[in-house]
Amino acid sequence: MATCRASGRGTVEVRARCAGGRIELEVEDDGPGLPAGCDPLGSGLGLAATAERLALLYGETQRFEVGNGERGGCRIRASFPYRTAEAAAG
Repeated sequence: MATCRASGRGTVEVRARCAGGRIELEVEDDGPGLPAGCDPLGSGLGLAATAERLALLYGETQRFEVGNGERGGCRIRASFPYRTAEAAAG
């Protein structure tokens, strides 16, 4: 089993925007990326819990992707419908 962990210094970029009635989040680092055979949702609690929570809250209307970025490193993308607290409660 390949490990998904890295150590040392690096940079993490976090981007967020609201577009077309959706919240789009992206987190990307400049590390070595995910090795072949690595299951990032099966090697820890945080990403798996986030994916599960989004699926419970938004069902098929959400998207959660974990993979390697175009410039290397790891990239996580999440997208889900935008709704106000009032709309969610009503």
